[in-house]
Amino acid sequence: KDESPDIIFTGLMTDDGNSSAVPPMLAELTDMSSATGVVHTEITADSGTADRELEGGALEVVERPTPCAIATQTVANQVRYASLKGIMQAKKKPVDVKSVEDLGLSGQVGAAGAKVKIEKIYHPPKGDTAEILEGSTDEIVGKLVSKIKELGLL
Repeated sequence: KDESPDIIFTGLMTDDGNSSAVPPMLAELTDMSSATGVVHTEITADSGTADRELEGGALEVVERPTPCAIATQTVANQVRYASLKGIMQAKKKPVDVKSVEDLGLSGQVGAAGAKVKIEKIYHPPKGDTAEILEGSTDEIVGKLVSKIKELGLL
């Protein structure tokens, strides 16, 4: 908020849960409108038009007033490599480092603020214990419920 950006560009997916939740949360916390799944943007002085990819490859065109947050798909960007001159200039620029405490977010982010906790990560056991249930839908559902009850999960 201190920077007062007109537009914040983010990637769409996250490496942890692949939930696409961060960009809309960022927009909400900074009082910005947002668009996700964006494959193309057109920016003007007071708004941004975004082409959003929907299910099945359909596109939706939305206009968002600035400030706004845009979460882009991979295809929206053409990689540009920095020149040697640009890299050298960037090394000289100051970096304003802020801690979690500086932002007033202590205990709200990272593992301390996670809403989902991972209890266990493991490879499922290998073997030929899978059972294919056959029959009508009602028969399959009945057999599945019986199996779940046998395992004490229901």
